Amino acid sequence: MYRVSQEELPFVGSSHEFVGTEQGDVGVSVFLFRGLPGKGPGPHRHPYDEIQFIREGRGVGFQGLYLQTLR
Repeated sequence: MYRVSQEELPFVGSSHEFVGTEQGDVGVSVFLFRGLPGKGPGPHRHPYDEIQFIREGRGVGFQGLYLQTLR
């Protein structure tokens, strides 16, 4: 198991970023976004899986080809 606390992650833009390839070649990345409603990155892709945790409110993202509301 790989453990890291939020405080150990770099804060870039508006997110604490866990980029797996920079953390010991882990095959996933996690971005802990802190932003105002309606703000955040637009549609994009990565060559790795991205995990999003919705801690408050909701988000919008693609699941395959379909746009989904994330809660």
